[in-house]
Amino acid sequence: MALAERPVLVDLLGHGRAGDWDGQADYSDVALAALLAVLPDEPCHLIGHSLGGALSLRLALEHPDRIARLSLIEPVLFAAAAGTQAHRDHLTFFAPFQEAFEAGDRETPTRQFTAHWGSGENWDKLPAPQRAYLTDRIHIIPATGAFLEQDRSQLLGAGRLEALAIPTTLIRGSASPAIVGAIHCGLLGRSSMTELLIDGAAHMMSVTHPAELAAALA
Repeated sequence: MALAERPVLVDLLGHGRAGDWDGQADYSDVALAALLAVLPDEPCHLIGHSLGGALSLRLALEHPDRIARLSLIEPVLFAAAAGTQAHRDHLTFFAPFQEAFEAGDRETPTRQFTAHWGSGENWDKLPAPQRAYLTDRIHIIPATGAFLEQDRSQLLGAGRLEALAIPTTLIRGSASPAIVGAIHCGLLGRSSMTELLIDGAAHMMSVTHPAELAAALA
């Protein structure tokens, strides 16, 4: 069946076929510039997942003329949940991750991160190349802290979400970490966004529930 629109699949910096991040310039700034460079000239339906969801929201707020519709699959803008118990629990979870990473241990935080945010696969049963791929890129997680935790780009600044006129849908899995629901509540409470819930899905729903996710994006 022919598609009504031409999809453009974008790998974030340091992911998939995209180039590596040099660790110098701010990750979110460089990733956003790369995303802008491949958007079509006409306003499009932008779909972003996780970190990509938070970056997509930033793009929509800063360049609303480029976006006709926005679908955000569990955008991890943790700052939107600040002050909630879910956010406090999230910080408690992340503390040993940060401690291990700062001590030069990359595998322990990668194992922890994958168990919490992955598709449910046992780390020890993953193929060695896949474990190496994930471990080699784990530095991207702490590198996005200023953007996601501290809201360096001021996505939550006074009036910004309230002024977002682009039709926006938040998509969440019912089995996702509690912090996701808290983030969505923070965004929904300040905007005209709507939310769709996929029953039984978790954060990696594109892997575990592709048909349900496709229906939500249609």
